[in-house]
Amino acid sequence: MTLQNHPGDREFPVAWRWRFRKLRADAIQPREAKIWRGVKISAAAAAFVTVLVLKLLALPSSTFLVVIVAAMWAYWIVDLIEDATVAGQPLREQRRYIDITGHRALSGRQQQLLALSAQDDFARGLWNSSLEYRPAAVAVSGWKPGDEAPKGLTLLRPIEPEALRMGLLDHETGRLTAFDERLGSQLADESVSWQLLGTLEGPGRAEAAARLARILSTSPDHVVDVASSEPGRPPKLAWALDVQRAVDLARVYYMAGVLTEEEAWDRIEDVARIATGLFSSWDEYWDNLRIGVAFASNDLATVREFDALREKFKTSSWPAASVPFPQPTRAGLPPSVQAMRPPSPER
Repeated sequence: MTLQNHPGDREFPVAWRWRFRKLRADAIQPREAKIWRGVKISAAAAAFVTVLVLKLLALPSSTFLVVIVAAMWAYWIVDLIEDATVAGQPLREQRRYIDITGHRALSGRQQQLLALSAQDDFARGLWNSSLEYRPAAVAVSGWKPGDEAPKGLTLLRPIEPEALRMGLLDHETGRLTAFDERLGSQLADESVSWQLLGTLEGPGRAEAAARLARILSTSPDHVVDVASSEPGRPPKLAWALDVQRAVDLARVYYMAGVLTEEEAWDRIEDVARIATGLFSSWDEYWDNLRIGVAFASNDLATVREFDALREKFKTSSWPAASVPFPQPTRAGLPPSVQAMRPPSPER
């Protein structure tokens, strides 16, 4: 694993940055805060006493003002040192995390696969060059359920699997939904593509296409084209967004301790068949992703934000921004993609 961005920050890779001093409240634990406070007070007191004694020996008229200023300067200097220490903490902690996880750098293929979810990761400042999108306890070398959090990780405290599993429970049965079962639903009737196709073939389809076209600043015909099949290939619909969500799902199940690292990569590779079977470049993929975001959000501001972030991503130093589009390694599209043709309503 190589250094990545600090979670919540897009600049890649993490480094000492003065703006990180704003993380002081989260970076410094209560005990350390007391120590820093004590050092500041001690420095201010020492400066106060030293200058007071020196000035009293000369008996100047401005003694009190001088010692107060000296104490304030001493306090401020130590405060500045604390800020500088905090500014480097994200870098130190990420190095510490790499050390305790024993992570290797991703292969070129693995980075291509994770680039399929780069839009979401970049927008939210998550990691995109490791299977976990943020520090995870399951990635810590030798980790076992019930282990205490590794020392030296305050800002990058690894998330516990149980915290993620709660969100994977079935609302009706209360049981943990198996990954393949959840993925099957997410790529079928729960997919954005299924909803988009139903909208473009259902009552009011002309109005729906026109509204989506306005949000996308394109023509209604272009919107309708995504629901049209090509020879030997089903409609593109909003499959880029569905692929991104499926990749994210595999990563969550890995971080929740349900899938092993090998199983997660295998599932992501399988999902990638959809992207490599329907698209041939990153431009095609992101253009389709834009349609999915527009349809799912139904909001012009969200699409404009997507466009702005897309331009920033293209010029960023994120590895996902420079890898080639993945080539197919597994033949065929999943049945749910091939068969996604709900009956058209009566015209």
